[in-house]
Amino acid sequence: MLLLLTGPAVYGASCFKKPHDVADCKHKAAQGLSRAQNILGFVYTKGRGVPQDFQKAAHWYRKSARQGFALGQVNLGWLYATGKGVEQNYTDAAKWYEKAALQGDSNAALQLGLLNQDGYGVPLDLTLATMWFSIAAEQGSTTAPKYQAMIAHKMRSKAIEDARALTRQWLRDFVITAFSSAPQNHCNAQNCTQDADLWFVIGKQYSDAQSSWKQNYKRALQSFQRAARKGNIKALVSIGSIYDRGLGVAQNYQEAALWYRHAAEQGSANGQFNLAHMYARGEGVIQNYSEAAQWYSQAAEQGFSSAQYQLSKLYDEGQGVEKKPLLAQQWLSRAENSQNAIENSRGDFSRAQISKQGPWNLYTQTCSSGFTACQLTAEQGNAWAQNKLGLFYKEGKEVTQNYKEAVKWFKKSADQGSGRGFYNLSTMYLNGYGVLKDIDQSEKLLAAAKKNWGRYKLAPSKNAQSSIMAPVSIENQPRLK
Repeated sequence: MLLLLTGPAVYGASCFKKPHDVADCKHKAAQGLSRAQNILGFVYTKGRGVPQDFQKAAHWYRKSARQGFALGQVNLGWLYATGKGVEQNYTDAAKWYEKAALQGDSNAALQLGLLNQDGYGVPLDLTLATMWFSIAAEQGSTTAPKYQAMIAHKMRSKAIEDARALTRQWLRDFVITAFSSAPQNHCNAQNCTQDADLWFVIGKQYSDAQSSWKQNYKRALQSFQRAARKGNIKALVSIGSIYDRGLGVAQNYQEAALWYRHAAEQGSANGQFNLAHMYARGEGVIQNYSEAAQWYSQAAEQGFSSAQYQLSKLYDEGQGVEKKPLLAQQWLSRAENSQNAIENSRGDFSRAQISKQGPWNLYTQTCSSGFTACQLTAEQGNAWAQNKLGLFYKEGKEVTQNYKEAVKWFKKSADQGSGRGFYNLSTMYLNGYGVLKDIDQSEKLLAAAKKNWGRYKLAPSKNAQSSIMAPVSIENQPRLK
């Protein structure tokens, strides 16, 4: 059986580096130190400095496990699974493995996957087995993905998707439970524990495109989860943002909303603003302007300028709140006194802000910050942002490549007379990306691009006609961003 491949584990085993250290180990174990008890169990399991004795090993593992020491729980589970020193009992093995898994032990999660895979001590359930293998992999196991792949061909796509959903739910509950019990539950830049702050910074390094580190959203997510488990509120928002934008994971607005809510309920203005915006747009939650107003209000009271703008807009239009032009103006004035309104904003801007910034500045400020902000600005009707959003979809940048979506947004931009929109739509017809290939239509759109944007010039070519007609790759097309 695969379970037999994994033996007991021990970390920091300083009390048995030499035979005479066993006495020190016994002394510390007798004093009730759970780590020493686990080490002593390991000593008896391996017969190092003492005669091998699985019954005594079980005695000390049990003492360690009952104090909540994860490795003691894993090792006691291993004894029950193998029947060494105790009567073989897979149900008890599963019980102790699960306790350790709830503390983030990847080996315990792996063992639970193997038990569910074979139906030992628990029902045979490949969906649950896949869930545990996925959890083990998320917690650092390099072996779990191999077992996961071994059973994937036996499962229907629905079961695999169910396993993914269960994994997300389990990991979310695991992080939030740990967050709630963290010593410093209200962690920010000033009072974060050093460890929590370190993991948050590591997550930012992995997720930031401007970082010197190689971008890796999976590792960023794992780092943010570790930071959150230790009480870092900002990490909760970052986890939500990863699901919100679909960075390294499937985009999932419901999952994003759950993480934003956890942060919002802990007083995070950023979390409150993002959750409010999801209510305003009906993303991941049922659209509810009243709920949006409540969360915008909480963030606005903390001085979050973007929330102040959005709250001003709600009062101005009477959405979710009673229409109060005077109060709308007051919130707008407070927002305008802040210098970071654009940088902090995740979404659409009030008409007053658009008027103040001008459409070009609005486009450059939002679309340069990424797909999500650009999408929200495009949906507000900004032609420049619509063209840029088309390029996001066309190039598969920060979103799954989708030529049909790209065509849709280029058309929206072109419908407003944007030369950029006409030009990029022309390249789609030229190459047959997202539409049927149509050279005549491509030429018409190219002419419209020239007419609507006099500054635009084609790349130099010996034969202008061939530069339009030749089915060159999309990467070689000149384009304006």
